[in-house]
Amino acid sequence: MWSPSRRSDSAADNNPSNKWRSTVRVGLVTIDNPRDALAKAIDLCAGFEGLRPDSRILIKPNLVVGAHRKSGTEPGSVTSAAIIEGMVQLLRERGCTRIAVGEGSIVLEEFALDTDLAFRSSGIAAVAQKYDVELVDFHAGPSERVELGDSSVRVATRALETDFFINMPVMKTHAQTKVSLGLKNLKGCLDLPSRKKFHDKLDLEQSIALLASQIPVHLTIIDGTYGLRHGPYGGDVVPINVVIAGKDRLSVDIVGSLVMDIDPRTVHHLGLYAQLIGRVVDPESLDVCGESIERVAKTVEWTFDWGPEPVRKHAVEGVLIETPGNSVCSGCSILLSAALNKFLAENKGARFDDVEICMGKEPIAKESSKQVVLLGKCPIFSNKDRKDAIRVKGCPPSMHDVYEVLKATLLDGAARSS
Repeated sequence: MWSPSRRSDSAADNNPSNKWRSTVRVGLVTIDNPRDALAKAIDLCAGFEGLRPDSRILIKPNLVVGAHRKSGTEPGSVTSAAIIEGMVQLLRERGCTRIAVGEGSIVLEEFALDTDLAFRSSGIAAVAQKYDVELVDFHAGPSERVELGDSSVRVATRALETDFFINMPVMKTHAQTKVSLGLKNLKGCLDLPSRKKFHDKLDLEQSIALLASQIPVHLTIIDGTYGLRHGPYGGDVVPINVVIAGKDRLSVDIVGSLVMDIDPRTVHHLGLYAQLIGRVVDPESLDVCGESIERVAKTVEWTFDWGPEPVRKHAVEGVLIETPGNSVCSGCSILLSAALNKFLAENKGARFDDVEICMGKEPIAKESSKQVVLLGKCPIFSNKDRKDAIRVKGCPPSMHDVYEVLKATLLDGAARSS
């Protein structure tokens, strides 16, 4: 089992005093050339301090999900291959040879999604081949049991047993956690059952904070080529064109939030993590070097009612879909969104007779709803007293099953709007 005593992290993360305020720097640099921007940002924060040529280096990008499109993954959803290549170039220039890129992307057999596809569709597989860098699928290797408060999760062994961990998230918002930056990116080190546990049995943002306190991170780099609106997927981006670098992960996430015009004091997992390490989220205390936050910041909207959105998009009446809370995990959200959009698109403009569709644990079906459809394990459990509900089992349920149940049970009550 992983022991916190083995953790070797930046001293700033564990310093409850205020000394870190004047000693820990965050580099903020506009991108002209990815390699040069990274070099400058890392130099500003002394980011390679402690790195040796023989260090075992693990780069952790955000490759949340792969894509089958010829054009690859949508910009802003994943860390760009150009930024990863720039980092590999800098490491090679320092004589480092033991470099690996590790990730555990969404796995959905129904859509043929896995980490290998994410590496390929992002362009990072090509970078790895060009520079002879090892690619590590966290799902395919061993994991360690890590205690998180009163519970435990399993974390990829490679994430825990590396000499120099470089966390390289992309700058994006998240419908459940406001931002998805350095702390949130570490969730990609979990095995699949542990990720479900984050959304089901544990509090999502508390778990993000606890996990961040257990995984050693020596350098955090945010790829701010774009800021992703209404994330964590979609490609709705705001060009920002910056990189943010620092050895103190909390400070880097604070700067990343501010660059997206989001008050970091309202990001719950940042506040929880700060409490764990004896600090507070204090934007005024930051020592930001390079560009000023005010000059590069752009508004990147995070709120997104993705539950009701398909109903509005397809002009369907008589269907209620509440946006689920934090209990819906990434795989479930992808499958359910695909099934709902397919069904509603085929019935564009239809009028249904007071149907309510529930996803996640939080929504409780209204007594007045004439027809209730429960998609997956979570709403079935939360609405177990709703005996007349239509249930689609699974964790997650398959897109095919959801679509076929909707088509078989709802179309009899549908009438086209005139």
